[in-house]
Amino acid sequence: MGIRGRGRQATERVGNHLPERVYVLAQSTEGLSLVLLDVGIVFGAWSIAGAAANSALNRTIGIAPFLGYVAVATVLQLVVHRLAGMYGPVWRYASVEEATRVVSGVLGGALLATLGLGALRLATGTYFPLLTAPPLAALLSLLACGGVRFQARLFALSRISAAESDERLRAVIVGSEREAAPLANELRSTDTGDLDVVGFVLKDPSLHGRSLRGIPVLGTIDSLEEVCREHRIERILITTSPNERDSPQILERALATDAQVKVLPASSDRVKGPLVNSLRDIDVTDLLGRQSAVVDGAGIDEYLRGATVLVTGAGGSIGSEIARQVQSFGPAKLIVLDRDETLLYELMSGSLAGTGAEPVLADICDAVFIQQLFRQHRPDVVFHAAAQKHVPILEHFPTEAVRVNVLGTLTVAQTAADSGCRRFVHVSTDKAADPCSVMGATKRAAEQVVFEIGRRHDLPFVAVRFGNVLASRGSVVPTFLRQILDGGPVTVTSAEMTRYFMTIPEAVSLVLQAGSMAVDDGRVYLLDMGDPVPILSLARQMIRLAGLRPDEDIEIRITGIRPGERLHERLHDDAEVVEPAGHPSISALDPKATWEWNDLAKQLEGLRSAVRQRDELQVRGRLEDMLRAGGVDCSLREAENRPGWTT
Repeated sequence: MGIRGRGRQATERVGNHLPERVYVLAQSTEGLSLVLLDVGIVFGAWSIAGAAANSALNRTIGIAPFLGYVAVATVLQLVVHRLAGMYGPVWRYASVEEATRVVSGVLGGALLATLGLGALRLATGTYFPLLTAPPLAALLSLLACGGVRFQARLFALSRISAAESDERLRAVIVGSEREAAPLANELRSTDTGDLDVVGFVLKDPSLHGRSLRGIPVLGTIDSLEEVCREHRIERILITTSPNERDSPQILERALATDAQVKVLPASSDRVKGPLVNSLRDIDVTDLLGRQSAVVDGAGIDEYLRGATVLVTGAGGSIGSEIARQVQSFGPAKLIVLDRDETLLYELMSGSLAGTGAEPVLADICDAVFIQQLFRQHRPDVVFHAAAQKHVPILEHFPTEAVRVNVLGTLTVAQTAADSGCRRFVHVSTDKAADPCSVMGATKRAAEQVVFEIGRRHDLPFVAVRFGNVLASRGSVVPTFLRQILDGGPVTVTSAEMTRYFMTIPEAVSLVLQAGSMAVDDGRVYLLDMGDPVPILSLARQMIRLAGLRPDEDIEIRITGIRPGERLHERLHDDAEVVEPAGHPSISALDPKATWEWNDLAKQLEGLRSAVRQRDELQVRGRLEDMLRAGGVDCSLREAENRPGWTT
């Protein structure tokens, strides 16, 4: 290789290592650089302080003596700076210890300089303002020396913060300032890992444009979607409790964005500790926007503790929750009856495992077995939840609906009365009000049967009427979930359809509460269902809840009303009088017309005869006649001609 080639390689090596050498040189001379900076800072501070003091005192001093004083002060102060260790630390990692060094070094240096200047003044006889100049010089030196050193630390923190902010999710806190501000403070003061709160979206419009805890208020609830788009929000934290009145509106707007949504539950449902620990994903129950009813636990405990309790239909959604809640009150014996062995097995191996509950596999229409069961166990309390409940199916099979819902209820209620059962609670439905379907008509007939048997035997036999419960097997919610998981379409029978909803635990707790209120006579109790929920809106929100977009990712298809369905459910009708029942979430329904027992028995025998013959048309007619004779307007025969009526 020639001399030129070797020279080029040498130049390249030098060029490649030049930045590294410059960096090493800069690191090695960092202390020297600070010394030179301090020389200029301290000399300037004492010069400014001395000149200002002389000017204020109208004193003059020659340039040479003045510079001599300033030079002596600078040297003495820099000596103390060195002794205090102000040239050793790596300042981009500075902390309280380094700040202490700066303060002690500057103040100690100023004190030593003052003493030195005093000695120089005595020795030379020249004037220098020793009372006023040193404090000002110390202050200026402290600000400048500290600023020079800690700017490196501040710059490092700024870079770290910017890097972390780029990695963290951009979040907004939505709700009222009362809950939003404490949550924001926690998120800033604790290690939340993945969240960067960029602002608030608050209910109060007067706060728009202001700030809380140094965080800006970006808008109001109505502008939530716009704020999320403008600020590229990736997570929404809702502090409004899901059971507050305006929660559905906030959730709907939040779910319409592309951000992940977290909610802060009601205070009673929060875990102990910081608010951040209580943040959770939203679920379908949050979409109801209703407050859970408060029940009198002592009143329920009074009639369940130590009692023998029978629950029919215990494998179903409502029946299993009744069994679970009853068990928590310590009955002497809990008997759970269902005709579906799989559901019964799941109950006994699930929530009732190890509780000592006694499973019974039986059909409530088997009168002989039911009578044997009551003779053997003598239940004090019966919760009757067994029923056929799917409206479209029962429109095709009215005989089975009447057999189970009416005659089965008659068997259980009559046997309970004959065996001296103290309390009987029948689980009914809002479809029993102004019934227009076979299912609703059979449940209304069952209410009348329970009511009249209790009246005849002077026993507190009651029915509890309520609407749909979320996640039950008869609810639309599991259907929507299955359709969403299958990729759609989500089917809604009508864009105008509404339904009443409540959660299973709340409904059951109120059923138990109604049982405690049944003391002297039988009644039909109506649970407060809140406001009806538009089914189409529920479908859209559930799709958004799954992280998908309605009509884009998942199709919503309107299929038309099915046989027996109606657009809007009613909770009571003109054949009933609504009265308060002494509980804010429960009302009493008294029938305007009551039966003579013999007349009711004849109607029931006619139904039984039609069921034996399995004459579907006759079953419909007799069911309709029975309700009309009891004062309830009902029309079922025309159902055969409704659109979609096929067998």
